[in-house]
Amino acid sequence: FDNAISGSGQVVKSGDDVLTLSGANSYSGGTLISDGTLVASNVEALGTGDVTDDATLELNTGGDFINNIGGTGRVEKSGDDKLTLSGSNTYTGGTLISSGTLVANDVNALGTGDVTDNATLMLNTGGDFTNNIGGTGRVEKSGDDALTLSGSNTYTGGTLISGGTLVANDVNALGTGDITDNATLALNAVGDFDNAISGSGKVEKSGDDALTLSGSNTYTGGTLISSGTLVASNVEALGTGDVTDNATLELNTSGTFDNAISGSGQVVKSGDKMLTLSGANSYSGGTLISDGTLVASNVESLGTGDVTNNATLELNTGGDFTNNISGSGQVVKSGDDALALSGANSYTGGTLISSGTLVATNVDALGSGDVTDNATLELNTGGTFDNAISGSGQVVKSGDKTLTLSGSNTYTGGTLISDGTLVASNVEALGTGDVTDNATLELNTSGTFDNVISGSGQVVKSGDDALTLSGSNTYRGGTTISGGTLVATSVEALGTGDVTDNATLALNTGGDFINNIGGTGRVEKSGDQTLTLSGANSYTGGTLISSGTLVASNVNALGSGDVTDNAVLELNTGGTFDNAISGSGQVEKSGDGTLTLSGSNTYTGGTLISDGTLVASNVEALGSGDIDNYASLQLNASGQFVTANLTTHDNATTAIGAGSALRANTLTQEANSTLAVHLIDSNSGAIVTADHANLGGTLDITGIGNVAKSWTRDAYAYTLIDTDSAINSDFAQFTVAGMDAKQVDFLTVDGRVNADDDTRYDVTASLSWYADSDNAATDAHGTFTLSEQGHSFTLNTALTDVDATLNPDSATDWDGKSLIKRGAGTLILGAQNTYSGDTDVQEGALWLAETATIGSAGSAQAVNIAANAAFGGHNATVNGHVNNLGNLYFVDTFTVNGDVVNSSAMISGSDQPNNTLTIAGNYTGNDGHLYLNTQLGDDSSPTDKLIVTGDTAGSTTLHITNVNGLGAQTVNGIEVIEVGGQSDGDFRLYKGHVDINAWTYTLKQDGGDWYLRSESDDVPDDGGEVTPPDDGGEVTPPDDGGDVTPPDDGG
Repeated sequence: FDNAISGSGQVVKSGDDVLTLSGANSYSGGTLISDGTLVASNVEALGTGDVTDDATLELNTGGDFINNIGGTGRVEKSGDDKLTLSGSNTYTGGTLISSGTLVANDVNALGTGDVTDNATLMLNTGGDFTNNIGGTGRVEKSGDDALTLSGSNTYTGGTLISGGTLVANDVNALGTGDITDNATLALNAVGDFDNAISGSGKVEKSGDDALTLSGSNTYTGGTLISSGTLVASNVEALGTGDVTDNATLELNTSGTFDNAISGSGQVVKSGDKMLTLSGANSYSGGTLISDGTLVASNVESLGTGDVTNNATLELNTGGDFTNNISGSGQVVKSGDDALALSGANSYTGGTLISSGTLVATNVDALGSGDVTDNATLELNTGGTFDNAISGSGQVVKSGDKTLTLSGSNTYTGGTLISDGTLVASNVEALGTGDVTDNATLELNTSGTFDNVISGSGQVVKSGDDALTLSGSNTYRGGTTISGGTLVATSVEALGTGDVTDNATLALNTGGDFINNIGGTGRVEKSGDQTLTLSGANSYTGGTLISSGTLVASNVNALGSGDVTDNAVLELNTGGTFDNAISGSGQVEKSGDGTLTLSGSNTYTGGTLISDGTLVASNVEALGSGDIDNYASLQLNASGQFVTANLTTHDNATTAIGAGSALRANTLTQEANSTLAVHLIDSNSGAIVTADHANLGGTLDITGIGNVAKSWTRDAYAYTLIDTDSAINSDFAQFTVAGMDAKQVDFLTVDGRVNADDDTRYDVTASLSWYADSDNAATDAHGTFTLSEQGHSFTLNTALTDVDATLNPDSATDWDGKSLIKRGAGTLILGAQNTYSGDTDVQEGALWLAETATIGSAGSAQAVNIAANAAFGGHNATVNGHVNNLGNLYFVDTFTVNGDVVNSSAMISGSDQPNNTLTIAGNYTGNDGHLYLNTQLGDDSSPTDKLIVTGDTAGSTTLHITNVNGLGAQTVNGIEVIEVGGQSDGDFRLYKGHVDINAWTYTLKQDGGDWYLRSESDDVPDDGGEVTPPDDGGEVTPPDDGGDVTPPDDGG
């Protein structure tokens, strides 16, 4: 019907047929469709009035249809055009969109009935659209307003959101088709939303319910969760944009979720799959892992909130993870990076380190569960870490704090201590691998610690328990024992550094322990092996030897404390050992050194001298047990040594020193042994007393010259050994000061078992000087022959003139007042000798000890020194003349009250200046030499000196040895020769001058005296300081108290 209809009346369509109105009508009375179908093919076909549709209204047109539509009928949109309904319609029969596009500009535009959309429904409005939508067509949301779809819709053609916000209040509100979201899709529903969502728009989740997105979505505008829970059951469910989570985001999927997550909400990982979060997320509501595995591949992946881990949290990243972690689940560290956990974590499911490094900067960082370390666990914290650690990985302790490992750990990858202190309060705390200690390892535990320890750090043993170190360790930082007992079962167990022992160090091992030991603690030696201590040790707590052998190869090896020896103490060293020794064990002296025992010892296991020399300087030094001497034993203390049995074995020597005595149960001197006894003038009883004596070898007597203040015509008799039973056998040889008694020409000495009492061994001696026909075995004579160089004899009795009639049958033709010294040895005279005859030093040396004299005051007797012989003294005097063809030595002061003719050398016997040779007579130098020590400096410099009170004549060469002088300007010079009489003697300085630094010293005579005067020049030192050549006659004087080293005078 194409007639144009106008007017104010109504148009009614009745009947079953289909009627089309195609005109642009303007009637205003409205339209009633009572039956059939009314088709409007022009948007103005129905005039301007309301439409009451009680049958079917078909709109096959485009444009804006503004008439209100009511009634019980249906509205159909046909044709390809786009038609807009903008009225607030109330028809109830539903809407059918068969083609084209139907635009609803009002939320009520489509009445209240269902919509069958088989083309396109465009909703350009806001509000709540409650109509159900079905069909195969698409729904488009346009316009800026927010439109809510609350129906359970079934349309399949998909949804396009081109503007504003489309709110879905039902999980089926958007039908079953894909969604293209180019604006905002708000999902306020519950259930599973599986439509695929694409586009550039945003998805918002609102409402308290839980909504699941299961599609593989590609929208890029991001996701906002404002309330409730949004569940993503597909890793792509939230598209590619950022997620703002202000409520709960639940990820029940696998794969890698790389969307950035922010907001105040929580992230929940559910489902048994593995999901990776790779974004740098900032959400603050925390993370809940309820099932499966959540992998964080970025240190910020889990935002800033706490993590509740009830399944598995895998951290495959580096950096500092500061979130607190709780829950019953496990934490896994993977990847090559180093990750730090700094939170105070309480998770209980344990920790697995599969690769890289996991750093705990808080002692609670790894929760309370076990740790499986298959890579590196770094503990940069203090406190007590009691988690059990297993696995093939390494544990690193870093940071300057003190950390305690208390678990029974089984990890095998070793331990590195790079800083601070790592305390092991369980012997298994450090697993089974090696320990590299570059800081401090403190072991506060008991048991056996067999891990190998290396590094530059220190090991500390604390606590009251006993701990054993059994590894072959190489750590260099030393060991401190602050409590309990540290047992070393390997000689290398304590590394190479010093040991500070303030408790107990137990060494149950053999070998050479070279570490120095200090501290206030005790050292214990246990075990059957032989252990050597070679360090210069200073520990003060004493030493206990409970078994085996402890060898001290340094006199300080056992510190300064007492020694309890219940096994074997072997001293292979020299020096003085003053530690007190007690116990039931044996002491052995080994090595070729000389060792002195000075303590008051009570050990009972006996003494073995296998090598070297053992000197006992305390009568209780050797304890109370048997003594077996295979080398050299010297008893050198005032008083009586009391021992059990003393046996001197083949080739060994037992020496009883001056003032010492011996009491033994049984004294045994085997064949080729030596018993050496030193006599003094205070000996009044037997030096050796014993229950039994078995004699053999050699008896050597020294000190014969000391046994009497004055040797007279009577022979000296002395009981040397006194026993309770008969003496068995006798000595095979008798010597005096090491010389065969039969070859000592100046003594007649004999020793034998007393013929009338076989429990006594007697020694008799007489001096040949005082021999007579009745009492001496030899004729009287004045010759003293000491044939062995290095041997000496001291005579402390005065030699006086002897009446030749004492021995009228003597064949020696001796005048009774002259002395001859022969042989390479040294004769030491220690008394005021008044014999008046000449003294001829033909060989060796004759020495005057301090205050000793030859001749009476005013005597004119002569001392003749042969070539290659020596004479001299220390603070001694010769009353007579000296004719020197050999060497005349002087120490401190030496005075000759007579003339001296020097045809060889006069030598200062000290290596320091201030020694004086005084000649109270005339001096003649017969091309002689004078050797003096001088500190070359100014006039006041210390120097040796020759003083001649009479005249000088002849020529003498002066040799100067500079002693620490640096040179200086002199005025008069250093006076070296003082002449009281006529000074005609010619003294010449060897080589003419002596040079030191820039100073040249020459010898000048001034007023009869001779001076060393200096001038500053650049003359180099040409060797003016000369040590006299060794011509065979220069003999070092023996020590009588002067400044020279004496030979052993034996007497």
